[in-house]
Amino acid sequence: MDLILAASRALAEDVGLLGVFLGLGIIANVILVYIAIQVHGEHRANRAYRSARERGETV
Repeated sequence: MDLILAASRALAEDVGLLGVFLGLGIIANVILVYIAIQVHGEHRANRAYRSARERGETV
């Protein structure tokens, strides 16, 4: 009986740790994707700004 309880507790801890570290990985990846999208948008805005300045338009 002790072996079953030990295995059950070990399984519960393993599942808990997997949940924590997979959850942190997902959160970190979402943040990195958000940053990449922001950088891409900023670069696009900078290109549009430079293009308008080269054409002599007021910005």
